[in-house]
Amino acid sequence: QARGTSESQEAPAPVTVTVAAPTPAAPAPLPVDQANRQTCQEGFIATQAPTKSATEALSILPAGVKVLDPAVQQNPEWASAVRTAGGYYTQASEALRAKIAPGTTPVLANAADTAVKAYRVLGDSYTKFEPIAGNAHDLAVEASDQMVALCTRLAP
Repeated sequence: QARGTSESQEAPAPVTVTVAAPTPAAPAPLPVDQANRQTCQEGFIATQAPTKSATEALSILPAGVKVLDPAVQQNPEWASAVRTAGGYYTQASEALRAKIAPGTTPVLANAADTAVKAYRVLGDSYTKFEPIAGNAHDLAVEASDQMVALCTRLAP
């Protein structure tokens, strides 16, 4: 018998190769003017109805009562209104995120992304009564104001 061989050779262990599905290609960028219009007119405009509904939901809170005050959580009707408003802010976030068009002017795309995140934080802080979110409402208002200014300038 030759050296280095054995009478019984083991078959190599089977190897499983998984081929990942190709990552879908990102959509081609639109022309800048068209992308800006989509981001503003289909995206940002779509945030108006849910943010208005959020404001209306919160209108049952008495003047001077802050959304994240402990008293709000102890009142089932008020707590429900805050959670409902949080859901509307989350809807606003998702509506804008879905319509930020590839090819959007970078400053507008960044402002839209900031608004998406601000609405999401506000929605989460309201639905979960997270006081750590602090000035989430102010951030969302500022992000919205920035979008108004940019959309007025870039997608009239």
